[in-house]
Amino acid sequence: MIIIEAPIKLTSPNIGINIFSPKAQRQFYYFKRKSKKNCQIIGFLLNSQKEKCPSLPLQVRMTRYSKKPYDHDNFIFACKYIKDAIADFIIPGKPPGHADASPLISWYYFQEKRSYEGFKVEILPVH
Repeated sequence: MIIIEAPIKLTSPNIGINIFSPKAQRQFYYFKRKSKKNCQIIGFLLNSQKEKCPSLPLQVRMTRYSKKPYDHDNFIFACKYIKDAIADFIIPGKPPGHADASPLISWYYFQEKRSYEGFKVEILPVH
């Protein structure tokens, strides 16, 4: 079992209909850059506990802490890059973005109201 917590802030792109406008493009690149940094933090924390990783099948629980919750669709999208990083940690060697499609990993998403921003990942064996 692996449980990690990080003081990271998830961002949601919330891009409007006109994705070709300069403002929307800046917002998307900010989202992508921030998501890459968050993935590096989560990857570093997971690699520090590599020996504790249980064998497949697994449950992965991702919990976002924030003062204000996202709606469900934005929350799932904001977790996408972190989900890819976790799946790559669990099943290394697959092309980027493909390991999370494994039927051996069950994904669960939660949000909790807190006075601070943060993110928690729990990797648990399926009983």
